[in-house]
Amino acid sequence: MVTLTETLFAQVNAVLAEWNPIGVPDGIAESEYKDYITVLVEAWNQSGDVEPAMVWVYSERMGYDVNPAFSRATRQLATQINQLLQANHVA
Repeated sequence: MVTLTETLFAQVNAVLAEWNPIGVPDGIAESEYKDYITVLVEAWNQSGDVEPAMVWVYSERMGYDVNPAFSRATRQLATQINQLLQANHVA
């Protein structure tokens, strides 16, 4: 199980700002996706993978259609977030 610390929150937020699926300007991206961090951590705690939750956020919460470019970028950055969370996993 992963407990969200300030440091981990900041690390995941940095990856989400890089992900930036709706293309908000730099400076805004750092705050745009913060509300989804707990969703991703909860998803990881349940399944060990945040990618489906990232797709859900994009398609259901934000209302966008998934496309191949989105899927590639999301897969890559989901792997980074999964690795961050795995490194902070406490059995």
